Amino acid sequence: FSATSPQLSELPDISSVDAKFSRGKFPFFARVVPDDNIQGAMMARLLSQLGYHTINMVYTDEAYGQGLCEVLTTNVNAAGSRVDVSVGVPDYGDVFDDALHKLRSSQARGV
Repeated sequence: FSATSPQLSELPDISSVDAKFSRGKFPFFARVVPDDNIQGAMMARLLSQLGYHTINMVYTDEAYGQGLCEVLTTNVNAAGSRVDVSVGVPDYGDVFDDALHKLRSSQARGV
């Protein structure tokens, strides 16, 4: 079930999202998304195939976002490309102005 972050090793209680997903009703609910290592490798390969050799990243500044950002950065560097700007933002509110300013000053063709 876990992604690459040890903080994500326990099954989360998602009943706050939808009561029908309470731990009692669905004790074996699991993540159905590939782990960060697989996602990061595939994203880096896709970016390279599309010709993006300098990229920017905006990620949520929490365990899921940080883990995938680290893995993607490692894979992008291994492919001979680079991450120019990487900006973590809280997963709440309107806090994107600073991130947009940093990204606009980059030489990357996409985010």
